[in-house]
Amino acid sequence: MSFLINPYRYAEAGFSPTDISGLWSWFDASTITSDGSTMSGSDVTMWKNKEGTTARNMNQTSSTQIPLITAGQNGLDCIDPSPTALMTTSSGLTLAQPFTIICAGQMPANNSRYAVYTDAQAGGGRMYIGKTPTDNRWLNLGLQFTETGIVGTWQTLTCTLNSGTGEMFFGTTSKVSGTQQAQDWQFARFFDSVSTGEGWDGEMGEIIIYSKIVSGTELTDLQNYLIDKWGTP
Repeated sequence: MSFLINPYRYAEAGFSPTDISGLWSWFDASTITSDGSTMSGSDVTMWKNKEGTTARNMNQTSSTQIPLITAGQNGLDCIDPSPTALMTTSSGLTLAQPFTIICAGQMPANNSRYAVYTDAQAGGGRMYIGKTPTDNRWLNLGLQFTETGIVGTWQTLTCTLNSGTGEMFFGTTSKVSGTQQAQDWQFARFFDSVSTGEGWDGEMGEIIIYSKIVSGTELTDLQNYLIDKWGTP
């Protein structure tokens, strides 16, 4: 059964990311205070992976604190990393293609790139999602698109990659697709940067990773779940 969210979009009633097979990691800031994540005062020191694999929990590994913002977006708690923040998993966990990453977060005003940062297991390349100094983009090994006028707004963004072919979405709209580098990836670093000041500098609500290409109605349900939950366009 579906219910009407607005005249242009339907969302599946009671949808959860666990309804889709291949869930790899699921980080949800709205449940940090109740899902087994750990805090020091108002700062998050361990962000629990709700998929259940403890080695994929995010752990604070820099001196920079990552505060939890109460009712920060759409009435829900979110986290507020800074460009020098870093959270990592306990080991470099390799995820071979295909995969899907989807996030709901605030678009920063500075040269922020690394909401999710990965190193290729072979051949050198990197994948990062974020923005450049002059435009708001989500980048995936050279695939990029531009959305202007969104600094400070919350958005839902999706990246997929399979055997060297990638696709990127803004909300539910596909923005760009094309050939990408075929690698296996270590999803082990979050909010970090390879250059000073390029770490993520905006609020973040949710990050979900699947070990497959999520497509069709599953992808639409997943995107609408985040759009409706976090109040993104």
